[in-house]
Amino acid sequence: MLPQVTEVVATGADDVTLTLTDGTSVLWGSAADAARKGQVLAAVLDQLAAGTLDPATQIDVSSPEEVVLR
Repeated sequence: MLPQVTEVVATGADDVTLTLTDGTSVLWGSAADAARKGQVLAAVLDQLAAGTLDPATQIDVSSPEEVVLR
């Protein structure tokens, strides 16, 4: 996933946002559960690439058990 990240913005320790090469914003939140967030994000990106999810411009994995796509 890291090669897909073009920008990381942190306005605070609990407010980290990633920008992917295609312009998609990923609301990461805090460093808590980082490994789980990475796994969930990878799965969502795979599903988006396969067309099994509707396209999204924003993916919120700040709560990895309740991912939100917009």
